[in-house]
Amino acid sequence: TISNAGPSVATGIAFSDTLPLATTFDSVDGAKCIVPKRPLNCTITDPLAAGENTVVSIYVTVAGDASGTLTNVAEVESDIYDEKTANNRDSVATSVITVAKLSLLKDVNAASVFPGQQLTYTLTVHNAGPSAAGDIVISDTLPPGTSFVDSIGTTCTGSNDQYDCSVPGTLANGASVVITLVVSVDLDANGSLTNLAEVSSDAVDLDTSDNDDSAVSTVDPLADLSLVKDVNAGAVFPGELLTYTLTIHNAGPSAASNVTISDTLPQGTSYVGSIGTTCIGSNNQYQCPVPSPLAASASAVITLVVSVDLDASGILTNLAEVSSDTADDDTTNNDDTAASVVNAVADLSLLKDVNAASVFPGQQLTYTLTVHKAGPSAACNIII
Repeated sequence: TISNAGPSVATGIAFSDTLPLATTFDSVDGAKCIVPKRPLNCTITDPLAAGENTVVSIYVTVAGDASGTLTNVAEVESDIYDEKTANNRDSVATSVITVAKLSLLKDVNAASVFPGQQLTYTLTVHNAGPSAAGDIVISDTLPPGTSFVDSIGTTCTGSNDQYDCSVPGTLANGASVVITLVVSVDLDANGSLTNLAEVSSDAVDLDTSDNDDSAVSTVDPLADLSLVKDVNAGAVFPGELLTYTLTIHNAGPSAASNVTISDTLPQGTSYVGSIGTTCIGSNNQYQCPVPSPLAASASAVITLVVSVDLDASGILTNLAEVSSDTADDDTTNNDDTAASVVNAVADLSLLKDVNAASVFPGQQLTYTLTVHKAGPSAACNIII
């Protein structure tokens, strides 16, 4: 605003305006200026009567990377003598409020994970400007059932699953930065793991709708089952019974559901019964469910009883394998065998007859010996 305190009319009014360096001239109302030039040299064509004032409006655009204080200085003069020039110069200062449109995108390396494994979260922060953003902090809420392990590209501090991760330096307009967080999945974790993060800075963000993001992974249960099989006798006779004891152990970390033993009975045996389970099958192939779920660190014992066929011989090898609906990352210990030797047994009998009840000296007698085998095994190398 240019004022004339008189007493004369001011003509040939001119002023210079030193625009701040972080601004660009757009337009002017109420004067004619030489542009582009810094400072602006402007003139007012109409005389200014004593006691009157005129308003000149200069419009500028503040640079996207502007910061601090913008100081604009202007100075006026005219063709008429001015006895008081102390008030011919003035300035105005404006503080720049930095505005940075930040956004956050979070990804996870696995949609499903087993307890005890690690998850890696990748967080990408982008600055759409117009100002640079400093003091950027990502506030990350780790999912319950996980533990912080490490970070890359940032330093994170916190506890109880709440972590603040500082992004070093400033993030220029149009730039992005990527940081990585690594967590371990607790052994007792289950269900869905949702990781939520939010980004902020020292700049004003006029749209925070995309300043947060989340990533979800599902915990798949994991149960390391093992099977040990024992037999009550290393040797057996045909017709006798064999008792197999099967011990199933779950090393975890999760409970195992629908645990089943597949048992292949030896050829030469017949299924008699079971304890601790109900087995179904035929032709020596039996499925025996184990009471489930079998908790982590728990064991179950079942017993199978078979009869040895009368014509059995050789070595009787019983094979069993345990499985469940729960993933098992080590199946090398899921099966076991037990062997017994069949000892042959044969019930021999001898019947002897003679051809004469009495005989004269010098005569011959004929003895007839009849050997009978009542079984059950064949008899070899018979000696009378």
